[in-house]
Amino acid sequence: MRMNPEKVLTIAIPAYNASKFLPKCLRSLVDSNELERMEVLVIDDGSKESQDEVVRPYIDRFPQSIQMIHKENGGHGSVINKAAEIATGKYLKILDADDWVVSKNMKSLLDSLERLNADVVITHFDMVDAEERFRQSFTTENVEFGKIYTMDDLAQLPKSAYACSTFHGIFYRLAFYRSTQIQMSEKVFYEDQEYATLPFCFASGVVFLNLTIYQYLVGRPGQSVSHENQVKRLPEIKFILDSLICFYQTHYDMSESRKRYFQYKIGAVILSYYVAALLKNPDRRKGRHDADALRRELHQNSFDLMKTTEKRYRIVKCLHNLYLTSDRLDTIKETHLYYYLKKFI
Repeated sequence: MRMNPEKVLTIAIPAYNASKFLPKCLRSLVDSNELERMEVLVIDDGSKESQDEVVRPYIDRFPQSIQMIHKENGGHGSVINKAAEIATGKYLKILDADDWVVSKNMKSLLDSLERLNADVVITHFDMVDAEERFRQSFTTENVEFGKIYTMDDLAQLPKSAYACSTFHGIFYRLAFYRSTQIQMSEKVFYEDQEYATLPFCFASGVVFLNLTIYQYLVGRPGQSVSHENQVKRLPEIKFILDSLICFYQTHYDMSESRKRYFQYKIGAVILSYYVAALLKNPDRRKGRHDADALRRELHQNSFDLMKTTEKRYRIVKCLHNLYLTSDRLDTIKETHLYYYLKKFI
């Protein structure tokens, strides 16, 4: 069944063996009392378990707003590609099945999206631990909320303006996203870095809203962002990094303002690679080898990117030499020292 095309927002939920998490995710949307303005696509990415029984009650209650899509397994990126292909809403948002939204803020969000026509809309988000005992808020600072910024405007702002320009904070205008003809990498983790970087660079207008929407669950066993999995999947981080650098070099004639955003986003991925290799890998020799190999590669092929990340490389390498492990880093995160450390890296 195709839904009413007059939807303000399409929310696509990648769902792979997510029966345990989908009820909370879907309830947060239902509790907003705004489903008539939303299209919710639960996209089953070739799960090994049946998720239909969990989703069916929601479809039965809201047949004009919620539907289930089945596809062969292709990874998170393939779900984004599928969602962009079939969505009908004015704006597109990807919401992972183990995450949820702040229900009470959805009306204000949809009211804003209804009147806006900016290519990118950015909201605040929270990072919540698996037992919901800890919550870290990510908020955009030093911007005028509701104002349409060009990429040239953004280039004049401090980096704190980019704090929520991530997978969790970004809403794309669907027509704009499709116009870029960009496809996310499939069957690989960390493609969310592509999602927050590649289409964004082509945006003509960006609007920040003073709203917290996305609730990002962390600390769940098996997550791709866990320390163990980041080390295990270091080659996949490298794959995404190579994808971003290739795109950057292919489009090197982009404006300086767009290039600045690109450098900022690639720099964050490079830093993630260094931290995973040097601080999270228990095999310290292998970690040093991987980090130094990346730095040499950047020096040879992407010298400008190496220069923009050299300071952070040296700091992380210094922490490695001081035997600062991932466990100690987690301990530091609970102190004021981490606040000052983040200012440097």
